[in-house]
Amino acid sequence: MLINRYQNKIFNVCKSVLKDHHLSEDATQNSMLRIFHYLKKFKNESSFYTWAYKIAYNESLQIINKNKNMFVNDNVKDLVFTHDPVDMEIEVESIMQKLNQEEQELLFFKYTLEFADEEIASIAGISLSACKMRLKRLKEKIKNEYKD
Repeated sequence: MLINRYQNKIFNVCKSVLKDHHLSEDATQNSMLRIFHYLKKFKNESSFYTWAYKIAYNESLQIINKNKNMFVNDNVKDLVFTHDPVDMEIEVESIMQKLNQEEQELLFFKYTLEFADEEIASIAGISLSACKMRLKRLKEKIKNEYKD
C-alpha cells in the first residue's frame, strides 16, 4: 500500500533534486527501504508525506554530496540580479557555492519546491517563526552580500 501510494511522489522528490532519471530511481529505492525500516519511528508529528519527503530529500542530498561536480544549483533565480539567462546561471551558481548546506536547503524548499513555510519548518526540524526569520535573513544576505 505504501509503495502504491508514495513511490511516484518519492520519485518526483528525488527527480526534482537530482534531475537525473537513473539516480532518482536509485534514490527512490533507497528512500522506500528507509521508510519501511524507520516506519515504527514515525510519530505523527507531521504528515506522513512530509516525513517520507524528508527521508527522500536526505537520500538525494547524500547522492549529491557523493557526486557534487554533477549538479548545478539553480534554485534562487528570483533572487539574482541579472536578467540574462547565461549570466543568471553563473550568478546563481556563484551565490549557491557561498551558502552553507542549510541555507541552500531552505532556498530549495522555498523557491524550487514552493513549499509553505510550515512544511519547510517541519522538514528542517525548526519552529515556524525560526523558519520565517531564517528565510528573511537569507534573502537579505543574498541581496546585501552578493549584489554586484
